[in-house]
This record gives sequence, structure tokens and C-alpha cells, in this order.
Amino acid sequence: MDPTDDELALLLRRSLQALPDVPPWATERALAVWRTPASAAPAPGLLQRLTATLGFDSWQPQPGLALRGRSQGPRQLLFSVGGHDIDLRVLSLQGPEPRHAISGQVLGPATEGGVTWLPLAPGAGAETVETADATGSQEVALDDLGEFVISGLTSARGVVRLRLAGHVVYLSPIDLSATGPEG
Repeated sequence: MDPTDDELALLLRRSLQALPDVPPWATERALAVWRTPASAAPAPGLLQRLTATLGFDSWQPQPGLALRGRSQGPRQLLFSVGGHDIDLRVLSLQGPEPRHAISGQVLGPATEGGVTWLPLAPGAGAETVETADATGSQEVALDDLGEFVISGLTSARGVVRLRLAGHVVYLSPIDLSATGPEG
């Protein structure tokens, strides 16, 4: 016969009284397993440098079966870093000289800050950004929605730098002179 609710409650009380308390050393050891080491917070005024990871490029080859046709619209690039996603669109502007525009939006917490286009010399890598000549660079502020537009770019290759709440984020170099997806 199954015990009644009252009998089960009595058994539960007796078992709780019979069990010894957990020793403090065991509790501390269990808690230590889940603790993460305290990371050194950057000193006030110092910025943490981060590099965003490219997650999607609309001009990279896609599986042929998944596409009905190739779009010749603006190039879309999606980057991720920390809790932020960065959506970029690269547009070719009409005119006598090749010019380009980059529009984008920073998604995630703390989207106050600015965006800078830093031109790279031909053959230079992203590691040379810190010593790059400021000639041709353009800086704009993010709006309330984290959106920005940089237009009239003439350099063929460069890096987008974002300043966000104590962080400086660099995106991988972007080639503005690329002609589009190959098909």
C-alpha cells in the first residue's frame, strides 16, 4: 500500500533532520567550479581594441541550388563582435569618377559612438591601420538607431573602425573596387 501524504511529509522531515549540513569547505569548492576569474577592467580612459568577425558577404559564392539568380544590388556584409552585430552595405555611386558609399547599422547594446573609414595603401594589410595616413579618412557619428552613412569614398581599399562605449572595433579590410559576385 502506498504511504499517505501525511506519512510522506513525516518521512521527509525525518530525512532532513538525519542529513548532516554540508561542510563549508565543500560549499566553497562547489562554488569555485562555477566562478570565472575576475578580468582586469580597463583603466578609465583606455579603450579595448576588438576585431569583428565577418559572418556573411553577399558577394561570396553561394550554393547554386539555393539561388534563382544573382543580384547586382549593393554588397551586404555582416560582422559580429561581442554583443554587437554590424550590418554594412557597400554602394557604387554614379559619376565621372568611381565613388562609393558605405551605409550601415550597429545592432546591440550601447550603440552610441562613431564610425571612421580608414583608407589602406595598395598591398597594405589591416595591421597597418594604426599608422595609416589620415588623408582620405572620413568620420561620422552613429544616429539614435545606430545607423550611419559614409559617402564619396574614392579609395579602393580600407577598414571601417567603430568607437563604441569603451571599445574600438575594427572590421576586416573592404575592397570598394570589387566588381561584384562572379557567376
